[in-house]
Order: sequence, then structure tokens, then C-alpha cells
Amino acid sequence: NFHAKLLKDLKQWMKKTVLCVDMGGVLIHYDPSPLKACIRDDRQEQLFKIITEHDAGAIEFDDMFQCLNDSCFKEYVFYADFLKACEKCIVGVNAPMFHSLLRLKESGRARLVLISDTDFFYFAQTALKFPEILELFREGDRGQWALSYRLRALKKDKSPFIRASSDFGFSRSDACFVDDREDNLKAAEKSGFKKDSLFLYKMEDPKNHFRFEKFLDKHFPASSFVPPHGLGIYRLRPHKGYLDYCTISNLGL
Repeated sequence: NFHAKLLKDLKQWMKKTVLCVDMGGVLIHYDPSPLKACIRDDRQEQLFKIITEHDAGAIEFDDMFQCLNDSCFKEYVFYADFLKACEKCIVGVNAPMFHSLLRLKESGRARLVLISDTDFFYFAQTALKFPEILELFREGDRGQWALSYRLRALKKDKSPFIRASSDFGFSRSDACFVDDREDNLKAAEKSGFKKDSLFLYKMEDPKNHFRFEKFLDKHFPASSFVPPHGLGIYRLRPHKGYLDYCTISNLGL
């Protein structure tokens, strides 16, 4: 009994306090095919190069649109049609990840911080379509998210990790990070995250999510904390083949 209690106390002492989360490919499913359908076959790589420059804040949204029309599209694409194609790329919420993060937050086991390579359009559209997603990263009246377009730097440059820990008050050595790209995890490690605190997520692999749950149990062990009532009641509804979330109150129930 003494050794069991000692081990339990040790796990509590070593546990992490903050979980940093990527958005696309982890929490939100993006499918670029509606946009790629407009692109010439020999310009697919150019498409992602231009989008990456935009995500890093190097070019504005309108400039990106013009670059794509000048060098990538099969034929001229009208601005409204371009916006519609971009919006269709946002497919839905990854239900298992949302559930895991919601339980983690409501149980008081971790504070959540969003670190994402994205632009204003996709972030705003995601917020409008799935407002509950942003609630995961809300602390008081402040949203805890570090976004590449705001910082004018991608995760591979390490700056978003450094700014997130500085702006939101946590130590990178005491935090975990989950992302769907190995290069981003390597950048996180170089910025100060511990290697065993990083998780490579594969949305299409159910076994991978099971391993992620084990990862959470290891770094954010459960305690006797009981969440107060009313922190959030959610139900599922179909959305384009995926699941999105809405509060009961929003449904009028």
C-alpha cells in the first residue's frame, strides 16, 4: 500500500498541466480536394507552396487568390467561387478527439492551448461552423490560441511554440503537444518540449486514438476532482459524413 501510494503521488507530481493541440488533421478534418479540383495537374505543388506562404503571413489572402489565378487555376476562378471552394474544404469535427479534449478540460486535468498553421479565413470559418471548438481553448474571457498568420511564422520555425508558452503562461517542458505532422513535432522538441510529451496523431486510425487516450492517462492522470454542473452538454448531429457538435441550448431542447 505504501509503494502504491508513493507511485500515485509521484505520477501526480510529474503530471503535465497543459496540452497543446493542432487543429487541422487532429481536431478538424480538412479535405483540400474542392480547391485542388480547380488546380492544373502540374501546379499542385505550387498550390501548397502559395498557401503555406499565406499561412506564414508572407502574403495576404487577396494576393494568394491572385497568385493562384495567375499561375495555378485551370481557368479563371471568380472570387466568390474561390471562397466557396475554400469553405467546402472544412469537412467536420473529429468526434473522438473532441470528446477526449472536452473530458480532459471539464475534469480539470489540463488546460488546452491551440497551436495551428492556419489563416484568418479558415480559422474564422471553423469558428462560425463549430463554435464549441473554440470553447475548448477559452480561459475566462480569453482564447488561448497561437495562429501562424497572426505570428507570421509557421510551427516549423518554432516561434509559435515559444510565443504560446510566453503568452499563455506555461513551461514547454511541462506541457504536451499533439500534431499530425512529424516535422512539427520535431520543431516542438527543439523549442523545449520533451520528446515523450509529443504525440503523432493519425485521424483515420482508430488504434492511434486509443494510444492517444493512453498518452493522456500517462501525462494527465485523473484525480478526485469533480467538475461543476453545467460546464457543457453536447449532442451529436450528422454533418457531411462527419460529426459536428452543438449545445443542447443551441438546438432549442
